[in-house]
Amino acid sequence: MTQQSTLKVVFMAVNKLSKPLEDMRRQVKTWKKSMDAFSRGAVPMAAGLGAGVGMAAKAFADLEDAGVRLKSSLMGASGAVASEFEQINELAIS
Repeated sequence: MTQQSTLKVVFMAVNKLSKPLEDMRRQVKTWKKSMDAFSRGAVPMAAGLGAGVGMAAKAFADLEDAGVRLKSSLMGASGAVASEFEQINELAIS
């Protein structure tokens, strides 16, 4: 193959691939814009979700702590818990 015919084949290939490659470039650019917009919203969303989970975990921990304190307050010298504990604990949970 001569240099001129090789060059002609290369130009034809570039010419045929130009449109599909340009379309791909535009699509990737559109995807990038979408991902940028999503990532800007993801950080506040994750912070809000984390705060909600953290608040729920703290409330649960506070409830458990209160239950343990109540149980130890109602515990007698023998280590037995007063019978009223279950009723008071259920009332506190509800």
